[in-house]
Amino acid sequence: MITVSKMTGLRKVMVTVVTLALISIQPGCQISNKSASTSMTLFDALGRSKDASAFGADKIFGIVSITAEPHITQVDADSSLSGAFGALSSDKGFIKNSQQMLDKSIPTVFSSMSKTSNYLLLPEKNVTGDNVYTNAKASGNSIFGKKNIARGYKRISDEKNMASLARDLGLDAAVHVNISYGYSIDGTNYNGLVQVGKNFATVKVDLMAVNQDGKVIWKESDATIAERPVSRDTQVGDAANFKKLEPHMLQSLRATLEKIMSELNT
Repeated sequence: MITVSKMTGLRKVMVTVVTLALISIQPGCQISNKSASTSMTLFDALGRSKDASAFGADKIFGIVSITAEPHITQVDADSSLSGAFGALSSDKGFIKNSQQMLDKSIPTVFSSMSKTSNYLLLPEKNVTGDNVYTNAKASGNSIFGKKNIARGYKRISDEKNMASLARDLGLDAAVHVNISYGYSIDGTNYNGLVQVGKNFATVKVDLMAVNQDGKVIWKESDATIAERPVSRDTQVGDAANFKKLEPHMLQSLRATLEKIMSELNT
């Protein structure tokens, strides 16, 4: 990792250049799980692990928690002054809070994760509609690890609570899914005040499955950049048109889950 300094007007901007150039990754490309980690949350700790003996056509899995990072984040943000002006143009039919994006993602998560012969995935209502789930203890939502929680779900993301729920629901594994929504900017910054160019939706998925004994039998982390851009027109600050980005984020989420399931099915 190399740090480069440059001058823009009266301000100094620190730009981080990653060895594998994740920041300048070309639109339409997919992010490899073998890439170097960066300081950007979206691309941290990509990788996978699984216990092959825990899978099979006779295994029953259930998604017990779907959460998201609280905000749709600009993943290639620098320390420019434009961040101070983001609020002037961020609300264009959508907001930075990821909650409504998360709620719209539930069908995509289930559709993608059901396409496998490695387990039978229980329908959503078979989990969240069970009295066992209603009475289940939620994991903590600390100030340093706050998440948005998908509609109808609880945050159940620690091994102990997941194992307990797997036992009580009769699951071979309880699954927790966390999503990070973001966007990158391909364009020009004028003195940190105006951005022109294009935005690309980005999505990272972290997934964990825990069996009845509390053992993590499957862990995945992968990310994808949407193939098609969204025009920024001319905007003040670092804001993005989240309404236009919405379908692209769903496409990126689907592509990320397809990569995860493809690896599981091989």
